[in-house]
This record gives sequence, structure tokens and C-alpha cells, in this order.
Amino acid sequence: MSNPPPDIKVAGSPWRNLPVSVYMLPILSSPPLLDHAYAPLEANSSFASAESGEFKGGLGMIQIIRYRDTPVGPYDELLLVPGFFNVPGTGGKREKEKSLPRISRIYVSQKDTCWNGRNNWNIPKHLARFSFTTTPDATTVKVFPPHQSSKAFFEVEISAFKYLPAVPISTNWFKYVGIETRLAQPPLPASEASGDGREVTEDERTSGEAYLCGTKEWRVATPEVSGKGACCWVTQQNGEGPDAHGETTPLLSAGTSDQTSTKVENEWWPNYAPWKIGVWIEDGRVSFVDSHEPGIGAKI
Repeated sequence: MSNPPPDIKVAGSPWRNLPVSVYMLPILSSPPLLDHAYAPLEANSSFASAESGEFKGGLGMIQIIRYRDTPVGPYDELLLVPGFFNVPGTGGKREKEKSLPRISRIYVSQKDTCWNGRNNWNIPKHLARFSFTTTPDATTVKVFPPHQSSKAFFEVEISAFKYLPAVPISTNWFKYVGIETRLAQPPLPASEASGDGREVTEDERTSGEAYLCGTKEWRVATPEVSGKGACCWVTQQNGEGPDAHGETTPLLSAGTSDQTSTKVENEWWPNYAPWKIGVWIEDGRVSFVDSHEPGIGAKI
């Protein structure tokens, strides 16, 4: 365990039965990973190296989660699971390496969950600012860099289907159709500002650099999401429209490396395009359960 900064509230794993609203925006991807799938700190470390597992693509997810209560208080979150990655050390003489999903990039709205998420589960959290605007017809979500900036690097409008009721849903059911939900997360690098005993500046606190702790072992974590889910329309606000080839984003968009239709490229978020149809869980529950496995191996 890293030594936390003095202004951090420490809350170890597991976190259970947290009240949330969740917006699940599926993507479909293929290798290679798009630029900026990792934050610069992780991109220049072993977290993103070939030794930490080859990216295989497949079904991925952009998720927006509003935590109303957690061990460190309420916060908002934007995360990217681009698809599946091979997990080193899980293969044998008669079987291939296992492939599991991985969170490659994630933003949160407060420092305590930033530090604890990295320390507990190797989730590469960074700070950002969030804005939610709700009308009778839709919710618009904007995510900004942590410093004062008027330009959102992620913006999406979500509106529920009007004539389809919400139905019970649980990610625990995914295993029955062969969809793996366990996350295998490599060890994280630490920022220079998060070093033990180092005096940090106010700017490093504001940017979140002071809370980017590192880890030394792999983590395998199981997020469990349940509640009543409804289908929703998903409309990206920044860059929506014809792409460089004069085509519009299809209903079920494949956010692959040759698609350029969704956003002006920036270092804060990659160009993965969510499908036009997602799932909205308004009053859900999330649990985050983990197992610390330094060797990974066949135990997965």
C-alpha cells in the first residue's frame, strides 16, 4: 500500500452496494488501440506495454457513473474499457492466455476516489470536472480538464426510449452468455508529485498529480452493477456529423482505428465512438470486489 497524502481519506476494498446512476455506452473495437486510450502517465509505463498483455479488441464500453454515496463520499466518473487484453501468465500447454477486459482510461471528480481507486484496484484514475444538465427529454454530460477550461473533451446527450419500460438488469447475468466482466489491471506508475515525503504544490493538487499513486502487483477486480435499466439514445455533441470520408456514424458504430467520425483529436480522450443505443440505469447499485494476485497465473 502506498502512503497516502495527508489530505486523503483512505478506504480499502471492497466497496459494496453503492447507490448510483449508470450510463452504459457500448463500443466495438479492433487492434490497434487508438491514440490516447491511455493517459500520458500510464502510456509511458509498463501499464501500456506489450508485456502487460496484447490488446485483442471486441466488445468494450464507455461508462458514465454518478455515485451518490461511497466510503469517500459522492463523485462522478467517466471510464473507458476499449475491449479485451490477453493476461500474461494465464496460459498453459494446452490453452491460450486468458483475455479479460481492462479499464485503460478513467476520470473522477474528486481526489479521494482518485487515490483509493489506484491503490485498491489499479484503476488508472485521474481528476476531471463534470457537468450534468437535465431537461425533461435528455441529460447532457460534459467532462472538462481539472484546471479551469471552457472546452469539454467529452460531451454526450442521453435520452431514454419513451415507450419501453425499465427492466431489471445485472452484470452478474453476463457470464451466462459468455461475457467476462472481471477486470485484470496491471501495476500502475506513480507521478513524481505523489512520491512519499515530497511537498506538493497547490497546482499539483488541483491537477490531481499529487494523488496519482503507483502500485506493484496485478489486481483482478469484479465490478457488479444491478438495477432497472432502460434503453437510451446516445448522441455525441462534439464532432457529431460526417467524417473525413463524408459518412455519418452508424447506429451501431464500430469505434475502430480507421474510424474518424466522432471527435477532434485531443490528448484527454480517444476517438472511440459509442453506439447510438445504450443502457441507462437510474437507481442502481454497484459493488467493487477484488482479489490481489501478484502472480496472476492460472488462478484467473
